[in-house]
Amino acid sequence: MKVKNLFGAAMTTLVLMFFIGAMTSCGNDDLVEGNDQAPQQKMIPFTTTIGAKSNEGSTRAVNEEGVTTWVVGEEIAMVYNGKVSKAKVTEVATNGSATVTGAVEEGTADGSAVNLIYPYSAVDESTKAIKADLLKAQLGTIADLSANYDVATASGTLSVSGTSATMAEQVTFANQNGICKFQFQDKGNGNAAITGITKLVIKDNTDAEITTATLPAAADYVWVAMAPITTKSKVNFEVTTADKSYTGSANAIVEAGKKYILTLKVTEVASPYTAVDLGLPSGTKWANMNVGATTETDYGDYFAWGEVAPKTNYSWSTYTWGTAYNALTKYNNDSFYGTVDNKTSLDPEDDAAHVNMGGTWRMPTAAEFQELIDNTTHEWVTNYKGSGVNGFTFTGNGNTIFLPAAGDRDDTDLNGQGGYGRYWSSSLGENYPISGQHLYFYNLGFVYVSSNCDRYRGVSVRTVKP
Repeated sequence: MKVKNLFGAAMTTLVLMFFIGAMTSCGNDDLVEGNDQAPQQKMIPFTTTIGAKSNEGSTRAVNEEGVTTWVVGEEIAMVYNGKVSKAKVTEVATNGSATVTGAVEEGTADGSAVNLIYPYSAVDESTKAIKADLLKAQLGTIADLSANYDVATASGTLSVSGTSATMAEQVTFANQNGICKFQFQDKGNGNAAITGITKLVIKDNTDAEITTATLPAAADYVWVAMAPITTKSKVNFEVTTADKSYTGSANAIVEAGKKYILTLKVTEVASPYTAVDLGLPSGTKWANMNVGATTETDYGDYFAWGEVAPKTNYSWSTYTWGTAYNALTKYNNDSFYGTVDNKTSLDPEDDAAHVNMGGTWRMPTAAEFQELIDNTTHEWVTNYKGSGVNGFTFTGNGNTIFLPAAGDRDDTDLNGQGGYGRYWSSSLGENYPISGQHLYFYNLGFVYVSSNCDRYRGVSVRTVKP
């Protein structure tokens, strides 16, 4: 909420004058004589020539001579002396090499070691290394893979003259990941090709996730980058379509810089989620349980609005889309609260229902929650079906769904479990962008759509599909 008045009417003029005087003397540091401000670090220009390593696993563009090549505008990270600078491809030669320009800090020692990483977006600026979870956010398309996950690196030394810098030698990049195109067949259906894939999760033999692709549009195959697997090991696959899930495994070796085109056989898995038809005017169907639940009375997982994984601490400091209420970086229509993009509904990649359940499952809009209220018989229920769990039932068309009173999470605390329930919609708060619209109900039997919940809080998610 915007703060328009710093003091109430009862504040004395003397106190107000003292406050203004204090602010004038210490708030405007640039007006205070002797104020020491850190000087901006001076930079010197950097220019060098780089080569593109040609191998079968590269997704790089290929010129008329069949040589992999760079593209003007591509960004490369320069990691040196514990710092990260950005360089860009400014010119490409016919032999596939490229001219790269950027800047390094003035005073950098001649002969300093430097690592070059492409693309720049793959680098974690805090660790100065490739992002640990980089391969878990892929989109499954060749274009996305090429732009973001076909990581290549090179290393060398800086040659610094004092007014300019370059590489002491021409460097050639080497790919760090294997490039895989996966197609799948249904073992239980005569090895029929599986079409309309919406998500692929690849796990190692300990069931730890190593690669994930959530496709923006259903496809019959999936392109992903995979980190090298040097010893033949079991790899597990989870494949999701609009209405089915499949699992399978294979023994694999993945070499960096190699391309693999594979067709794997998988087995359909019965989903615990069903779409319940409540006879709503829009035809929208509601899931029978929460995201992360295994039964209809299970509370399931808690999500911050716009995040797709549960966590242990729910606060502004841990929130993906802004580390403070006035520092939002996405989904904001008011400059008082941070960067404005005027997005008022979650993108599919930020929709916890879509990412975790795949297919056409998604979070409901605020309007769909209102439709649920307006077109069903609903009531607070204690000890639903003898489960010991309280919540709200919604009945229509002869069918019923039960929403447990899961409460919510703030910081590391769990509040209100058994007494009230909140369920996120995909809609931004109506009055303030720091909140998200949600369904709210409590043990006095009231249920309504509310905007009174900060986005960082951990709240339940119930899904819908057409």
